[in-house]
Amino acid sequence: MKTDVLNMTDPAALTRAADVIADGELIVVFFQGTYAFLCDADSTIPADKIFEIKDRPREKGLSLVVDPACLPDFVDVTHPIFKRYPFEKVITLQRSVFSIGLVLPAGSDAPADLVQNKTILNVWTEFPPHRPLAQLTHLARGKGVRGFKGASTNLSDEPTYNTVEQVLAQFDGEIPLILDGSEPVPLARRKSTTLVDLTQNRPTMIRAGNVSADEVQAGLDEIGFGRLKIAENVKIL
Repeated sequence: MKTDVLNMTDPAALTRAADVIADGELIVVFFQGTYAFLCDADSTIPADKIFEIKDRPREKGLSLVVDPACLPDFVDVTHPIFKRYPFEKVITLQRSVFSIGLVLPAGSDAPADLVQNKTILNVWTEFPPHRPLAQLTHLARGKGVRGFKGASTNLSDEPTYNTVEQVLAQFDGEIPLILDGSEPVPLARRKSTTLVDLTQNRPTMIRAGNVSADEVQAGLDEIGFGRLKIAENVKIL
């Protein structure tokens, strides 16, 4: 298999990526300075491939990657936690912070490899002004794909890959397509995503990565979600 590298600002590249995902294949996308595997959220074969080629323990599961507006397909929006955190404001938070992962209550239709302790992690980022991930979501949903799931491209216990050369060195020929980006991203941002758990009584940072606690707090202040709690065992990347 030849791995093609296309620019994700090219509409034709996004169309091809949507076709590849709808056909049950695995791709790699540029994700705000890092690279991530992406496949159909409901497909098991490409998900199995992620675990295999990353040497990732299955108990770690995968992350959901969908436009926050699509979260009702995967999240239990009737859960009592959304009385504390109104769903519309959750969408605003995930769209307004540079790049953030939110732990939310899993819905009954969430694929099993995305659910851990009845929760689901959605990782999302915006790319103003062209928002290629949102465009890819729209194209794929038109082909029957509800959303995406994935994981970072680095092998387990390795630092995050932040160049396309690193991805190709490890996975060239294993995947059909890489959607590369052109945005200059500061080195400090080229880390795994900061994770915030919204299933707790207070928003709780469980992993500190590419977004600082101060940035998360600013986003929480904008929507009135209160003070951020830093978990005692928070993982710092």
